Amino acid sequence: MDDEEQNHLNLVERIENLKTELIEQQKTLTVTEYNKKRAVFEYLKRLDNNGKGKIKASIEAAKLVFIKYAPHKPRTIRYWANFWLKYNHLPVSCQGKHQKMVRLIDGENIAEECHMWIRSQGGTTTPLKFKEFIEQKLLINTGITKKNKKTICVQTAARWLNVLGYFFQSQKQG
Repeated sequence: MDDEEQNHLNLVERIENLKTELIEQQKTLTVTEYNKKRAVFEYLKRLDNNGKGKIKASIEAAKLVFIKYAPHKPRTIRYWANFWLKYNHLPVSCQGKHQKMVRLIDGENIAEECHMWIRSQGGTTTPLKFKEFIEQKLLINTGITKKNKKTICVQTAARWLNVLGYFFQSQKQG
């Protein structure tokens, strides 16, 4: 019984520390960080003494902190709270930190073939010419043929030129 009381006192102390941290760092935290910590604080504050009512507490915290209540938010708040209790910080979000698709231009062989073609043009490459090269040579050589109707637009060709390290420059006479 003493261990359970000690854990409860430790939890109360950690909740107070979180409250102090929220008050002191209110201006320095980003909105998402503040909302997450506030949700964890509200959830832990609403828990019963014996630890029951977790779902009810997380639902109340989600409704209080977040403008739009979504069914997954209470579960997420419980995950954040468990992580915070274990490691004393919130989990790092991987949102927006990885590439969603693999570009054809990211392949080494494809990039090398493009570099060779651009060098053979003698410095007069335009996105339109590069697009034509991709449609007529590159896609056919890689097995992505016209019958699949795979092509790219001029803006994609310009973006791929930027990825390869080439940028538009106007040349003025004189």
